[in-house]
Amino acid sequence: MLNTDIIHPELMQALAEAGHGAKILMGDSNYPVTVKAARRARRVYLNFIPGMIDGVSIVRALAKTIPVES
Repeated sequence: MLNTDIIHPELMQALAEAGHGAKILMGDSNYPVTVKAARRARRVYLNFIPGMIDGVSIVRALAKTIPVES
């Protein structure tokens, strides 16, 4: 049983498939993901209404769910 507040299935799958040294980029709607992100990077969209989920809440939930390296 997972001990996490994250219930987003696509995000949980992406985290489960990530390995050592994997990187997670959290960007807002202004981040040019089609230009700046790696071509094979998996994109998980969390927000559909501006301000509904704040970045601090996402980072806190991720830090409680996965081991965060430097």
